[in-house]
Amino acid sequence: MFEDVPTGLASAVASGARVVGVPRDSELLPDPAWTLVPTLTCVRLDDLFALVGRAH
Repeated sequence: MFEDVPTGLASAVASGARVVGVPRDSELLPDPAWTLVPTLTCVRLDDLFALVGRAH
């Protein structure tokens, strides 16, 4: 799940989802519960597979 605000990150983590934080208008702080990326343009398909732990 992709989120761009702290409340969205918290909700996504609480739901049990694997979470990627993409800062937009608010600062997102690093946390072991999610992966932070500066923009969506730097996310590759291989990165998503690694995030969910799936071989391709």
